[in-house]
Amino acid sequence: MNFTDVFIRRPVFATVLSLIILLIGIRSYFALTVREWPNISASTVTVTTAYTGASASLMEGFVTTPIENAIAGVDGIDYITSSSAYGVSTITIYFNLGYDLNTAITDISNKVSSVRWLLPKDVYDPVIDKQDPNANPTMYISFSSDRMGGEDLTDYLYRVVQPQMQVLSGVGDAQVWSAHKYGMRIWLDPYAMAARNITASDVISGLNMGNLQSPSGVVKTNLQSYSVNTISDLATAQQFNSLVLINNNGQLTRIRDIGRAELGSAITDVSVVVDGKDGVVVAVTPQSNANPLDVSVAINSYLEKLKANMPAGMSYFLIQDSSKYIAESIVEVKKTIVEAVIFVIAVVFLFLGSWRVLLVPVVAIPLSIIGVCGIMLAMGYSLNTLTFLALVLAIGMVVDDAIVVSENIHRHIAEGKKPLEAALIGAREIQFAIISMTLTLAAVYAPIGFMSGLTGALFKEFAFTLASAVIISGFIALTLSPMMCSKVMNANVLEGKFAKSIDIFSGRLMALYRRFLERVLCVRKIVLIVVGAVLLACYTLFHFIPSELAPAEDLGFIFVAASGPSSANISYTEKYTDKLPAIYSNIPETLHYGIINGAGDVNKAMSFVALKSWSERTRTVDQIIGSTIMQFLAIPGINAFPMNPFTLPGSASTQPISIALQTMGSFLDLNQAVQKIMLAIKANPAIINIDSDLKLDKPQLDISIDRSKAGDLGISAMDIANAITLGFSEGIQTHFTISGRSYDVIPELDQQYRNRPDIINNLQLRTASGDLVPLSNLVTIKDSIGPNSLNHFQQLRTATITASLLPGYTMGQALDYIEKQVRQIAPNIKIDYSGQSRQFMQASGAMGVTFGFAIIFIFLVLAAQFESFRDPFVVMFSIPLSTFGAMLALWFIHGTLNIYSEIGIVTLIGLISKHGILMVEFANQLQEEGRSIHEAIVEAASIRLRPILMTTGAMVLGALPLAFASGAGAISRQQIGWVVVGGMLIGTVFTLFIIPTMYTYLAEKKSRRDLVM
Repeated sequence: MNFTDVFIRRPVFATVLSLIILLIGIRSYFALTVREWPNISASTVTVTTAYTGASASLMEGFVTTPIENAIAGVDGIDYITSSSAYGVSTITIYFNLGYDLNTAITDISNKVSSVRWLLPKDVYDPVIDKQDPNANPTMYISFSSDRMGGEDLTDYLYRVVQPQMQVLSGVGDAQVWSAHKYGMRIWLDPYAMAARNITASDVISGLNMGNLQSPSGVVKTNLQSYSVNTISDLATAQQFNSLVLINNNGQLTRIRDIGRAELGSAITDVSVVVDGKDGVVVAVTPQSNANPLDVSVAINSYLEKLKANMPAGMSYFLIQDSSKYIAESIVEVKKTIVEAVIFVIAVVFLFLGSWRVLLVPVVAIPLSIIGVCGIMLAMGYSLNTLTFLALVLAIGMVVDDAIVVSENIHRHIAEGKKPLEAALIGAREIQFAIISMTLTLAAVYAPIGFMSGLTGALFKEFAFTLASAVIISGFIALTLSPMMCSKVMNANVLEGKFAKSIDIFSGRLMALYRRFLERVLCVRKIVLIVVGAVLLACYTLFHFIPSELAPAEDLGFIFVAASGPSSANISYTEKYTDKLPAIYSNIPETLHYGIINGAGDVNKAMSFVALKSWSERTRTVDQIIGSTIMQFLAIPGINAFPMNPFTLPGSASTQPISIALQTMGSFLDLNQAVQKIMLAIKANPAIINIDSDLKLDKPQLDISIDRSKAGDLGISAMDIANAITLGFSEGIQTHFTISGRSYDVIPELDQQYRNRPDIINNLQLRTASGDLVPLSNLVTIKDSIGPNSLNHFQQLRTATITASLLPGYTMGQALDYIEKQVRQIAPNIKIDYSGQSRQFMQASGAMGVTFGFAIIFIFLVLAAQFESFRDPFVVMFSIPLSTFGAMLALWFIHGTLNIYSEIGIVTLIGLISKHGILMVEFANQLQEEGRSIHEAIVEAASIRLRPILMTTGAMVLGALPLAFASGAGAISRQQIGWVVVGGMLIGTVFTLFIIPTMYTYLAEKKSRRDLVM
């Protein structure tokens, strides 16, 4: 008995199988996690090493380089960057996506330990930390108080709000952003220190010995034991002021004698402004596997409960909640699904002309779409932007197989056969084509599912979800659909007025097509010329259409990066970022804004503007940026540039362009080349906010030690370094506690002395004989210019150029332009990429390989099914024709080649191949019945015209809601939607004539003997 016969003759069995698929899918749907993106394991590890007082060049040579060399041999590394700055070395290791983070940390720890003996003796132990580039805050909450000072408010958030938020389900971290964290500031007077015969070492020693936390043990008697608690630590400014630093022959010197202690802020080089006022912000980051929507609900619920217990005068408001974008995007996708279902049902009804017959293909939609949830759950997938996108595309695909089955059985009933007989014969005839189309469409996604890098990590769930839905639809088409046709189709149904009108129209269309096809086959050489012209046009469009990693989406907020000159301090940065609120107030879409001065460095700031919801505004983020960008660029004193935040996960970089220029030579030579390159880049008006991390213009004081004189006096280089470090570094010397919480103790020169570089000469040092000498006797101070930091990329000395782009100018265009300038100006410099630029380059190379493998997979599947290496070539001639349609559609909408449009083209490869399969498979059957090649392909193309048009109409109308999408996440959906619409429409028109033509050239002659065999 034939496979399909079993289900036609056993309708209950066929129904039960479908209900099982449906029930498993429903149960799985409610168990799936909802997130913005698939869970991507992007592992990043940092190794931070401190060396007090060491210059950037010393850090590079004696700390960074040895550790880098050791780490470079660890498996799984994508690339390594490092920064050597004053007193600190930071090495960042970026691992390949999916690499096990625990293994990475273990390997790095072993490598660092193996070279610890090579590092200078006074270097602090390297600190190894793991980071998640995707762990970005999704909620920003501003807190303020009318009655509490900034330190008290911040302390309340650290003690109460932060711990309670961090234990909420799904919350990974709750960071407090504030410039008001408590700290004990010890402000020193260098002249009073000299008068009291006190040195920096005395202050450090006195603080460490007079304020300590030490366990004292237990006193045990015969019957009892007592814990001994020695109160040896200090807790108040009064106690610190009374702390004895030195006893000089009975003369006690306390802190109050050489300065003052006061409870103030531990942070002086950061400030936070929210809506024009001094602010404190809590930034909430979900766990990597958490649902941001659930986290948002949990945080908002907590905040409502917090209201009743907050101190009087304290209030809060939500600045930004990124989960709103996710929720809005999902709502828009669900609307798109409903619209696609309606359109697909409409087009199928128009072709079949009967509500009863319509039921057959329509049932495949819920069974396939809901049923695939079971496979998604089993594979650990989630409901995210990309799997929802796959489900939208699947709506048009999953009805295809059922349409082909229904149409073929419909044709046999129209010829006079009984419904059962028509179902049996029609299903047998079409089952090979159904299997071929299903496997072909599923096979095209195999290369996507096995891609590496960001594209592979993102689209694995998309590919396998769509492929699974297609496989389920193929199974439904071979089991449930023929059985339903035998029950709902009959001659009476097909003789309805509307149905007969449809049949008459279809018959006339088929006759018209047949006549036109006969004429086309008479001028086959012209068809070949047309094919060549289309291929040439497709190639031209491919190089003409700009490329980028992903289209810019409207996330509902604007990010602003600002930076001042290298010599700027926090006061300078605050002075010029104070111009930003005036710009924000002139943007009518502004809801809230925040400014964080000192973000990353004292001369830098970052700011963000939360916009009104998508339904409350008519302008997109890009349009708002375009209308205000000149106002930002006109701010004096700083470079401020607004940006649309990067859409995709996996990169913490803010600017799209990030090119690493590497050299084996000196930083000085590299800097000269970089300045010339940046000047050439600035000639392109579409590339803006150009900057380099190599800056050799930071004012500094070079202090040279007279080692002979210092040695004669018994003064070491460490004594000199301690004196300078204590006065100017804001270093943490010890800690104190208040109500069980630890805070920093920070001694340094009072601000009035820190503003005078010449005060260094007056710092006192104790000789071996006990006398004090001023530092001016031992050192020479010279003004100079030095590096802010010295950076490496893949262990080579590097300058990384970053830049942003004006709307309409793509990353591909910018990288091509910059590379050309670098090759012309400095041909010996090596080019590499980081951040978004690296992801773009990796994705571009990967997609080319994926296209190739997708075509190879389809060819092999078709060859196996047709038992021929020639027939697949006929089918695959439709691929470049549909690709031309897709490229034409992208050009029409001013789209780009990005990971969405490229995935759409890969999808198109499988979709358009189905038309060729229908024609070629049936033509081969007709040949086996004795028809000539010409007769067979003309007959096959004519008979398959109706199902081809039906499947094309279903797919195109199913994709139209994507093409005309609006709201959150619309731009990406539009790109893939237009690719499918354009590719299917134009590809189908060409396929109807070019596939038959190529069949007459390439098809093998089939005989009755082939049929028997």
